[in-house]
Parts: sequence; C-alpha cells; structure tokens
Amino acid sequence: MWKKIANETYYHLVNAGPLVLVGTKTEQQINFTPVAWISPLNDEPPLITLAIAADHFAAQALKKNPQLTINLVDKKLLPLAWKCGKVSGKEIDKLKKFSIKTCPSEVIEVPGLADSPAIIEGRIIDSREYAGVVLFIVRVLHSKVAKSLYDDYWLTDRAKIIHHVGGKYFACLGKRFVVAEK
Repeated sequence: MWKKIANETYYHLVNAGPLVLVGTKTEQQINFTPVAWISPLNDEPPLITLAIAADHFAAQALKKNPQLTINLVDKKLLPLAWKCGKVSGKEIDKLKKFSIKTCPSEVIEVPGLADSPAIIEGRIIDSREYAGVVLFIVRVLHSKVAKSLYDDYWLTDRAKIIHHVGGKYFACLGKRFVVAEK
C-alpha cells in the first residue's frame, strides 16, 4: 500500500541529512543560520553543496565573504539552531541575543561554534540561483571533530547528530552497524 504525496513535499523523503549551523562573517557581524539542505559533492577535491534561500541573510553574507564554517548540530545545540532559524541576522545580532560561544577557526576568519561536535571550514568556489534558492559549492579547507564522538566514522551511540526530517520534526541516528556480507 502506498501513500501519494504532493510534489512540493517530495523533499521530506530525501531530506534527512545533518542539520548544521552555517557561520558567516561580514564587516558588520558574525551570523549563524541553520541549514538542512547540505550534501557531500566530492571527496577529491573535498566539496560540499549547500542550498540557502537567496533572500536569507546568510546567502547575502556569503556573496560578500565566501568563507564559512559548517557546524554540526547535536541534541544539545538543537534549541540554539531552532532559535537561530526563527530570527534573521538582517535584524538581530544572534551572537548577542543568544549568547553564542564561538571558537577561532584554523585557516579562515569566520569562527566556529564552540559547542559543536564537528566544524568544517570552507570557502565558496561556485554558486548558482535556482527559483529563489542559491546552490553553493563549498571547498573544504579544514575539518575537526570531537575525539570522543568519532573513530573514522561517527560513533552514533554517542554522537547525537541531529537530522531534520521536515517542519518541526528531527531525528538522531541510532546504533551503527556493519552490513553482513554473504
């Protein structure tokens, strides 16, 4: 038995990637905005795709300064991510309003989130707008992760990385496993 869904909501079926807070920096301010439409594009060179609404402050900031941090969100950061998504960096200094703790990056000027379980530093190398959404191609410049949450892959029983499944719904990965070869 199948349930038909509207074409406008197809993305609920495939949008279960990690929720991140994208850090940007302009001359005026540092901003963090939640992004759920993120995907690896390549490993050599290391590239990521991000889709952000063209009218969002983060998209405009990235056009001015192509450096960014991609800060993974875990259960303890989800309330901050939710709050950051409810206000615009155009009108509010989110660092001050939400007392956001940052940490210096290794190779770029944009800071990361001090409480993030993993931080990726990058630079926009290409972008294209499609129907009001900008697809950004990010070159990964540096990555770091909390040692206690990662061996060569996420330790999913410890790392409660948040995945946005649509609307107000979120999920964490369960126990990781290896597929049995027969």
